[in-house]
Amino acid sequence: MTDHIGFFQLDRAKKETNRMMKELLGFTGGGVLPDSAVRTLSGGERQGIAIGRAMYFKADLVILDEPTRALSVKEVGKVLDFIKKVKDSGKSCIYISHTIANIYSVSDRFVILDRGRVVGRYNRKQISEPDLNEVLIQIHHAPEPEPAS
Repeated sequence: MTDHIGFFQLDRAKKETNRMMKELLGFTGGGVLPDSAVRTLSGGERQGIAIGRAMYFKADLVILDEPTRALSVKEVGKVLDFIKKVKDSGKSCIYISHTIANIYSVSDRFVILDRGRVVGRYNRKQISEPDLNEVLIQIHHAPEPEPAS
């Protein structure tokens, strides 16, 4: 945020960051402040900041690749809450994961890839979480396809 001459307006930027952290991300505690160094944040808070940046800059699509890997259960919950906010704002999110238990509740559709090929497409209304897990197990145990000659 700069003024008409191009000078950075630090106070204005901090106020906007604080607003964004509260409204977009739901950071209400005192542990995360506009001056907080990202390296001091938890994994879930870091993912939230990344998602918040995408929302702030009005991205129509947010792509998350294994955003909950190596996070605690509490931190996974934070990331899923951020994803719900993305959806509630009318934006789209592609969530890449190997953990169906984390993504099932926040997903509308599932596309299953195996060795770079699409091997399944499902709407959440069409398939339960246990049935989706069973599909994944069957795909995992299927023999590898013969290479094209």
